[in-house]
Formats: sequence, C-alpha cells, structure tokens
Amino acid sequence: MCDRLDRPSYLFDSGIASCVSFVQSFSPQAGAEFNDNVSKPTTGEQYEIGIKCQRAEIGALVTLSAFQLAQQNTLTTDPADPLFQLV
Repeated sequence: MCDRLDRPSYLFDSGIASCVSFVQSFSPQAGAEFNDNVSKPTTGEQYEIGIKCQRAEIGALVTLSAFQLAQQNTLTTDPADPLFQLV
C-alpha cells in the first residue's frame, strides 16, 4: 500500500518546471521471530524536490532532484537460526 502526494509543477516561460513529491508506504510482513512475536509491517517515506528543463531546440530533458528515503522494520534472517528472522 502506498500513499502519494505530488504537487503540481509550475512551468516557467524558460521551460523550467519545479516539482515536489512525498510518498508513504506500508507493507505487512510474513515471518516469524524467535520469541514468536508478530512482525511489525515495513513502513517507509520518501521526500523529493527538484527542477526539470525541457528545451525543444536542443531536444533534451534535464532533471535535477534531491531526495531522502527512509524504511523501518525490515526483516533479515537471524544468523543464529536461519528459520527465524530479526527486525
């Protein structure tokens, strides 16, 4: 499941457009921990901001953006017992 918020770009006369994006994700996990705890769902967030420039006379689209990604509660195999997983 994913929630997404995109802000409309503002297009300047020069062909430059700004863009902003925010995304949240949620994914239930199937897995067993050693102490029989139910695994928490994996959650994540992404922030992005940037500019785009498309010029017909040079036939190119140039994009510059910065973003931050974060993910929580990912499962990995327990090194002590491969039948179980760790958060």
